[in-house]
Amino acid sequence: MLLKTAFKNLKKNPVMNIVCLLQLTAIFLITAVMVSSLFVRYRKYLPVKNFLEMNGVFCEYSFFSGAELPGTATEDMRGSVQTFEELRDFTGARNVFGIKCFYASHSSPSGELLYDDLPSELILYNDTFIDRYIPKLARGKWLDPASDELEAVIPEGLYGADVGDVIDMLFDDEHVKVKVVGVMKSGEDFLSLNSPRARTYDYPKTYRSLYDAYYTDIDDGNPPMLLSESVLQRLCPETRTMIIAAVFDFGGTDIPLQEALKRAAQTGGYTTALESINAASKEYIHTELMKLLPIVIVLMVLTVVSAVSVSAIAARRRLRDYAKYYVLGLRWRQCALVNLFQTLVTGAAALIIAAAGLTVVGATPLSETFMVVANGWTFLAVLGVFALYLIFSMIMPLIMLNSATPKELLQTE
Repeated sequence: MLLKTAFKNLKKNPVMNIVCLLQLTAIFLITAVMVSSLFVRYRKYLPVKNFLEMNGVFCEYSFFSGAELPGTATEDMRGSVQTFEELRDFTGARNVFGIKCFYASHSSPSGELLYDDLPSELILYNDTFIDRYIPKLARGKWLDPASDELEAVIPEGLYGADVGDVIDMLFDDEHVKVKVVGVMKSGEDFLSLNSPRARTYDYPKTYRSLYDAYYTDIDDGNPPMLLSESVLQRLCPETRTMIIAAVFDFGGTDIPLQEALKRAAQTGGYTTALESINAASKEYIHTELMKLLPIVIVLMVLTVVSAVSVSAIAARRRLRDYAKYYVLGLRWRQCALVNLFQTLVTGAAALIIAAAGLTVVGATPLSETFMVVANGWTFLAVLGVFALYLIFSMIMPLIMLNSATPKELLQTE
């Protein structure tokens, strides 16, 4: 009965209800964008946060020689490349993990080299990293470590290939077919742990140096291809790879930091204490958030004021109706329930419209400008604004009803 009455009320004032609906939709959209703008500032820190907080050392290696131990250099540098297990045993670290890569040339289906194409830098993700950070894909899907085919995710435009195409490559002297399962947009960040580009702007070193990007139209370096290391080892076990970055975890050992840095440096890389990278990362995030703080405060004030005004406008328009219901036998408490049902219907409709709007924007180029991250924090923030709207929608009519009699309300225009 009360719910039916609420729907009748909504039909009686269509123009005002539509205005309230649109205003509430705008409030939800602003809230989602505001929270997302904060989250975007540290979303790439989260995937690497757990190992940056370790007691250890981060080490970057040359893309041409990889990690090598003292006295192991040979005429063919690839013969000197060490495994993570060897690095662990040499340094005395509790654990060593990281990312490997190798270079391979594009070939014709017959195995002939295509010299007009630059060799690709094939970045290998092991089980530690394959799902740690998944770049945004323009098309296709992410790598499957259990696949029976050698899959790759490539930047847009590489070798003219697209999702479903097979690229012919030469791994050392072996002719291999690589199936494209995903395509990244030009300039999309991917986890590499070793970014020459970032070294030009990221000082002191932060988490940003652990990501790289490839711009198809302007980059003249080796284009990346992202692969699963476990699939490569299973299908092409003879392929020689090299470590391009490693994390040395010295937690639980009695090796002091300076000694750990020295031991890691002996493997031929550029070393940085993990605690230094973590501290610089937090400082960078804090600085970025402080830049946004004034905007966030203004938006929060506007959101609260808007929620109050929408509630006040809606409540004012419904007072005469509630007075009529009171004369017909409903109590103020029941009138408040009618108001609650109306508010829930309006709020739910606004949420649906806002979600649909964000979905549409996400499928267009506008998504690059209005970046909205759908996660628990965004959901909680929007839900909090909705709860605020409900509270004010319940309080406003009760305040107004207590300040006048039903007769006085019926006499107002």
